[in-house]
Amino acid sequence: MKDTLFRDGHPIETEVHEHLVKEIQEEIDWSIMCDMLKQCGWTIVRRSPWFNNGDAERVKLWLNTRCTHNVKSRGHTWAFESAEEALMFRLTWP
Repeated sequence: MKDTLFRDGHPIETEVHEHLVKEIQEEIDWSIMCDMLKQCGWTIVRRSPWFNNGDAERVKLWLNTRCTHNVKSRGHTWAFESAEEALMFRLTWP
């Protein structure tokens, strides 16, 4: 019989499964949201995963100080309400 690890009374496998299901659901929701925003005129910017934590903090600061319109993000994808701000983002963070 295989040993099962438990956390909070539940097998670890169940916890991992639930976490992965939630991640997949959030990724699908974000993809749908991006499609909807794009249809409303927003600009979607996808960047390759080259950020480290320091880069992520600098990007966050840049977005907070330079963008006056709405911006949404998940992972390495940003949705900009302003096409001009999306372009400046692309030029600043190639």
